[in-house]
Amino acid sequence: WGEVYDRRIFMIAPCTDGSYHVYSTLASSYYLRGSEPISQVWGNSRDGKGEGARSGFITATIDGKKVMLLTTPVYSEEKGEGRLHLWMTDNARVHDVGPVSSETDDAAASSLLYRADKKELILLYEKKSGDSYSLVAVNLTEQLERIKSVVKAWKDMDTALNNCLSIGTVDPRIKNVCKSFVPTEGLIGFWSNSLEGSLWKDEYLRVNATVHGGNVAGTEGGVRFRGAAAGAEWPVGKLGQFQPYYFVNNEFTLVATVMINVVPETEGPVPLMGVRMNDDANTVLVGLFYTKDKKWGVTVNGKSRGLPDKDGTWQPGTTYQVALKRHWNEVYVYVDNNELIQEKVPPFEYTPRGVLDFYVGGDGAKRTDEVDVTVGSVLLYNEALGDNRLTSLSASKVPLPTPAAEGPLTTLGIDEEIASKLKPGEKRVGDGLGPKGPLPEEAHKGSHSGGEESGSSPVSSSPKVRLADGGSESTSAILAKDTSNISLSGDSSVAFDKFTCVRPDSGSGEGTMRGCVSRLLLLLLGLWGFAALC
Repeated sequence: WGEVYDRRIFMIAPCTDGSYHVYSTLASSYYLRGSEPISQVWGNSRDGKGEGARSGFITATIDGKKVMLLTTPVYSEEKGEGRLHLWMTDNARVHDVGPVSSETDDAAASSLLYRADKKELILLYEKKSGDSYSLVAVNLTEQLERIKSVVKAWKDMDTALNNCLSIGTVDPRIKNVCKSFVPTEGLIGFWSNSLEGSLWKDEYLRVNATVHGGNVAGTEGGVRFRGAAAGAEWPVGKLGQFQPYYFVNNEFTLVATVMINVVPETEGPVPLMGVRMNDDANTVLVGLFYTKDKKWGVTVNGKSRGLPDKDGTWQPGTTYQVALKRHWNEVYVYVDNNELIQEKVPPFEYTPRGVLDFYVGGDGAKRTDEVDVTVGSVLLYNEALGDNRLTSLSASKVPLPTPAAEGPLTTLGIDEEIASKLKPGEKRVGDGLGPKGPLPEEAHKGSHSGGEESGSSPVSSSPKVRLADGGSESTSAILAKDTSNISLSGDSSVAFDKFTCVRPDSGSGEGTMRGCVSRLLLLLLGLWGFAALC
């Protein structure tokens, strides 16, 4: 994996801490643990316990882009049985292609084979039935087409941002979002002109934000949040078995273009953007707020303080680019590329809990203060950006249009209370407000919790993006997922009852690799690979 000068060998292993760790090495015998941004994205089980199962893990070049493909079991809440999902990643973005094993199979160990010459992707997995085991082979033809469409979406979005030259761009996804080059290395999430119902869709098909409270409306070039508790949230630590943003527990950069439309009337801080921890108090690790006297303020490790005038003041109707950055135990806050603070947070105070979520436009708390903020776009990077890339982002900022003081506004309500407060000229609409992306999509609200599949999806003849409600409306995560469930009419199986357990001597304690692999599975894979080369 990687360029010629930086080619690495990757290994994925289910570990005793309850998650799959991704290790890498530069052609040596020593593998670096947790050195990759996709490490610990996948869990061994719903509760983060157990030794996990051997997963399929390969690389493939799809339409000129190299991606990793892997399979891991996703366990249902009702039966506790595992259903294999196929995932794709470019070592930054991760997309759930969807379930690939039969919903009636309790799937465990699996392996993948990609034949580039014949453009075939084949899955071999082990299923358990009582005390016996068998192997099932599946040709993933439809999933391969889905992978190609996601690769195209990623490439097209990167190209659009890299070549963003004016606000008059034809691409509706970046219209009025940028006016010059936007760096895309390490960019794993982008939200702009893509509000549909209560979902703010990720253009990279990863995790959609949930908007809540007050009146939330799509505008040209962003989203306007008005009223008490208005804002948007992106989940991190509450997605259950699948943790696509696990990297934020180490480093990240969150960038948003914002405009504060009115001066608040109440005293005290009004949250604008922040990162909350997964503890009883939802402690803000790092956040930015504003006050009625037009001053900025910051929150670090739950402690808020205003900033002096030398650090700048804000003005209503002015566009700002705000950024939060974390590099291990150091946090930073920027406004228009001016560093407001740089502070260290004692590691022991946040390490055990991890990050809960991000919020923008308001933190969703039930207060009396009235939020009125326009958020033009949000970008999430999986690393702490350096000065050069922060400067590029600042140069790409586009002024947001000043909202009219009065007049009709398309309002996207979450509940009946909001609908009852609509003024004459306002209207409530459902899904379909924003421009459609490059893939066939449908809004779907299901029983997702943390991105797991229940195993009861209907068979579909063509892949689609699944937009699923992940729980309660104010705290739920929305994963951009696939609803397709591929027909397994071409399966073949063979029974066996012998196992061999592989437990490499790689140390003990947390992170020790453990797993079980079938002898017959290893034998068949060897013969299979030999036949593919002939």
